[in-house]
Formats: sequence, C-alpha cells, structure tokens
Amino acid sequence: MTAPKYLITGLLFLCHTILSCAQSETFTSLKRVFSDNSEWALATSNGDISIKRVFSDNSQWRVKWYNEEYLIERIFQDGSEWRMRTPEGVYLLKKTVSDGASWSLSGDYDDYTIQRTFQDGSDWTGSGSKGNLSVHRTFSDGSHWDLSDSLKDTPAFAKIFISFVAIVSQSTRK
Repeated sequence: MTAPKYLITGLLFLCHTILSCAQSETFTSLKRVFSDNSEWALATSNGDISIKRVFSDNSQWRVKWYNEEYLIERIFQDGSEWRMRTPEGVYLLKKTVSDGASWSLSGDYDDYTIQRTFQDGSDWTGSGSKGNLSVHRTFSDGSHWDLSDSLKDTPAFAKIFISFVAIVSQSTRK
C-alpha cells in the first residue's frame, strides 16, 4: 500500500518541477508567423510558445505550450477584457484607458500594469512587483518584437498575457 504514496509524491515533485521551470523562463522575442496576424511564436529560454487565432473576429486565441493548450477568450466585443484559464487560476486582462494605452492584469499572486510607451504602440511595458517585461516592436510592420524580461519568479502565464497586448494591438491595427 505504500506504492501509491510514492507515486503521488513523485507526481507532486514533477508538477513542482514543471511550474518552477515555467517561472524561471526568460522571454526573448515575439514573431509573427503569418502576415494576417493569425499566428505568433513567443520565444523563451525553454522553447517556443505558439499563439494562434481561433476565430477570424479575434475573439479566441489558442496558446500551445509544453504539449498543453489554453484559450485566451475575449469577454467583451470591444476587446476591453480578456480571460485565460490556467492550472494556476484565471488571468484577467482589462483595458484601463479607452484608447488601449494602459491595461491591468490580475490572476496569480501579483497584479501587473501594462503601459504603452509610445503613441504608435511600438513599445509596451508590463510591470509587477518582481520586475518588468518590455515588448519593443523591431520592424515597423509589426512582424517581430524584442522582449526584455526582468520579471523573476513570475508565472509564464503572466508573461504570455503581457506579450498578448502587443498581439492584440497589432491584430487590430488598420
């Protein structure tokens, strides 16, 4: 009867290891895969994360990461709120200024503020109590973004959502 106890202990250790690795990942770049902004690749120190548009109206996006899939869902038609359900809980992204220059992100043990640095949307900075994640548009067409990641011990889901603001702003650009 001790075998199940060892199995449970092993599974808990494995889950802790996976979550620890996810929290220590450094995010480095965001690249558009297709010119219609329907798919993006988010490069990290442990491999790429795929972010694909599910519906042409931008209402849902599929995040593929470590053979797992998560959905980012638009809550309101105007795109002012988004939600992603994760093993850590629900992340909620809210536009705090009507023109989209400022967003708030809540969902794990910290809250984040995401600010547009320049009017043209070429730079974004997500700030939390443990650092910043800056997203800078490298090419004027928005096909490549460089990331400067100093968010230590921060769940990767928060970093994914901070990067998602750049995707949403790019996908809705006229």
